[in-house]
Amino acid sequence: MTPEQRRESEIIEKIGAILSRHIVPLFIDRPDGKPQSFGTGFLVSANASSFLISAGHVFDEIREGREVYFYVEPKTKLHLSSHLHLTTIPEGKDRDQDVLDVGVLKFRDPHLPPYPAVNKWPLDIGSLSPYALPREGKTYFILGFPGSKGQGDPKKRKTESKVYSFRNFAHPTERYKKFDVKPESHIAIIFSRKQSVGPDGKPRLFPNPEGMSGSPVWLLPDELEALNDPKHIPIVGVAIKHLKYQRTILATDIGEALNMIRAFQRISNADAVLKGYRTVIPEDRAEGIRTKYHPGQHTLDELQIMIKDEITTAITEVEESWIKIANTAIANEREACAMIADEMKAELNQQPEKLQYGRTQIEVAKRIAKEIRARSNQESPIDYALRRMKERS
Repeated sequence: MTPEQRRESEIIEKIGAILSRHIVPLFIDRPDGKPQSFGTGFLVSANASSFLISAGHVFDEIREGREVYFYVEPKTKLHLSSHLHLTTIPEGKDRDQDVLDVGVLKFRDPHLPPYPAVNKWPLDIGSLSPYALPREGKTYFILGFPGSKGQGDPKKRKTESKVYSFRNFAHPTERYKKFDVKPESHIAIIFSRKQSVGPDGKPRLFPNPEGMSGSPVWLLPDELEALNDPKHIPIVGVAIKHLKYQRTILATDIGEALNMIRAFQRISNADAVLKGYRTVIPEDRAEGIRTKYHPGQHTLDELQIMIKDEITTAITEVEESWIKIANTAIANEREACAMIADEMKAELNQQPEKLQYGRTQIEVAKRIAKEIRARSNQESPIDYALRRMKERS
């Protein structure tokens, strides 16, 4: 090994230790109760939100009802929720036929990273660099947790997973056809277990990479000095598959995960917009809007149109109800006036001294009816609907 190669290996080993703070081994329990490392994920933050990115088939375990977790303290598990976005499985197929195979999980309070007890910290979303073309001639770096190197002892409540890394070039562009993918959406990285090099620069047999699905793929800079700064090492992909006989690790461009994060943000925006209308849209109607609103298909302008349609429908229903109530009240008051008048006339015929009292009572009844008519005319049904909904909130 030349001095330059040794220096490069030392820098790679150092940068690997730094970048490993952003990745976590994902576990499920085996039938004997022991934790089994079966996938890798990496932590990303965007504004006040935090996410875990991995391969879609890794997150499928959650959808199928299995407990998936990682450690946020040496003896504390964080079980992952089903608050997920996954790439779509082709109709009539399974995940094996999903060529993108990426998933994003959004963390919920109070379990947001960082997790300093295990030295795990989220990367800023600015560290993700989508569609970094061309692929050919560039060097890629993958960090992950091979399942064969993850061991757990439930009695001691202790689990250890060893992080492994490798770096290599991408395949020439013309070879992507053999993998049924395109460079625009994927990165095909040359990989051979027998031709791997360790952090010390010496040849080694790389472990079975099963369990590294979901690992981030970093793009290494051309200049050796730039390796000293992680800011110059963006994440460009998510490892999804080991093609053993093609000697390849296949990764999906990080743009797919970014789209999912933006979808989560649009949903948050939708909730924020709906919150602004909480005084005029009942919760059952708001839930209906959330059901109709698909971030990947609708813009926020279209969401506003949905909300306005719901407001119009809600007000129309209240308007019809209010008109009916008002008309009923007016009719009742008219009937009351007529009844009072009839009673007064009957009494006046028998007791003329009650004439003034009777006239007063009739006037009171007429004034009540007049006020009801005036109120129904002065306050529009829409104003009434808005006022009543605000009073209820």
